[in-house]
Amino acid sequence: MVVDTGEADQGLPGARQLWAGRFQAVLSTQSLAEPGYPFGSLVPYCLDRAGRPILLLSHLAQHSRNLAADPRCALTLGAPTDGDLQQADRLTALGNCRPLRDSDGDVATRYLRYFPQGEMYFRELNFRFHRFEPRRFYFNGGFGTARWLGVERLLV
Repeated sequence: MVVDTGEADQGLPGARQLWAGRFQAVLSTQSLAEPGYPFGSLVPYCLDRAGRPILLLSHLAQHSRNLAADPRCALTLGAPTDGDLQQADRLTALGNCRPLRDSDGDVATRYLRYFPQGEMYFRELNFRFHRFEPRRFYFNGGFGTARWLGVERLLV
């Protein structure tokens, strides 16, 4: 395992490509139903202008209830592969995810441009936007290439 010392950019292009180009991730929250265990759920997202993920979540969803109690969570992304999954790029972001105010129309416009089908969820089913604020990243570009990365290395 390599710790990010800021010296080299080995793997950084792969991490940046995952962060900016996947649009879906596993959101892992702190489970209320089973305290002490993570709860993972596949969610779509887009990045805001500062490179932070925006998610559209139902207030009824388990992950939303978990986040209301504890905003600490992780987003895990993986590069598609037909080959050895252990050699594919993977990125986990640790951070906090909190609901956004309804008045932020720029967020809705941006998100719905990427996911037009989300308009029904937003307008009719009371789904709400959340912003994930990353604190730290862990990138694994294949066997022997894992490293921690600071936020400043991946956000715009």
